[in-house]
Amino acid sequence: MDGSTKFLIDECLSPELAQIAKNEFGLYAMHVPWLGTPPHGHGSWKDPDIVEKISTTDFVLVTNNRRDFVGKYYRDGGLNVHNGLVIILQKSDLEGEARLFRLVMKFIMSMESTVNKLIEIDAAGQIRVADWPNHELATPWADPFK
Repeated sequence: MDGSTKFLIDECLSPELAQIAKNEFGLYAMHVPWLGTPPHGHGSWKDPDIVEKISTTDFVLVTNNRRDFVGKYYRDGGLNVHNGLVIILQKSDLEGEARLFRLVMKFIMSMESTVNKLIEIDAAGQIRVADWPNHELATPWADPFK
């Protein structure tokens, strides 16, 4: 992966992750609220706004909202080409979130490309990668958010 890959950290995760991406990995990263006013004018960025943003830019999305992004927005919404989707499967405090983010970022740095990849990390730090949209990770682990 080259240094031009950009990461968009969903607002369900700490903005500190964007700082980690920048300071520790030398990558461009934004936290969703830093994007400014959402395109449809409501007070905060909604998931469809985020999908619209990543479908027209070169961001890799980092979220822990697997159910919505893997299901209705990527698969059901027909997002067939994207720069990558990273799912941190465990809701955690900042320390735990940062630990899992660092692990997955180290892994991503060794990848040739994140384009059309679904990259998931679980609470134990296990990482699984699948191609999109015909991925085999329909249910890699029990969804922790159900």
